[in-house]
Amino acid sequence: MGRGENSGRLLRHAAVVRALRPLGAVAADGTFSATAPLNLSAAWKTNNLKAVVLVQETGSRHIVGVAALPLGSPTQN
Repeated sequence: MGRGENSGRLLRHAAVVRALRPLGAVAADGTFSATAPLNLSAAWKTNNLKAVVLVQETGSRHIVGVAALPLGSPTQN
């Protein structure tokens, strides 16, 4: 625990991005729909996983919306 803003601190959890990919673009009528298959390793504890979706403006790349969805239930694994 030597340097940086976390120096001297014990970090108990840190989120890890396992994949980052575009899902598509919003249609001219303002709607969006996509299906994104997930490749989950059998070794991962699915009750600890979430899918996070970011909505980003094309030109400015500003994030204008975010949603998260748990991928498992506490009874799994």
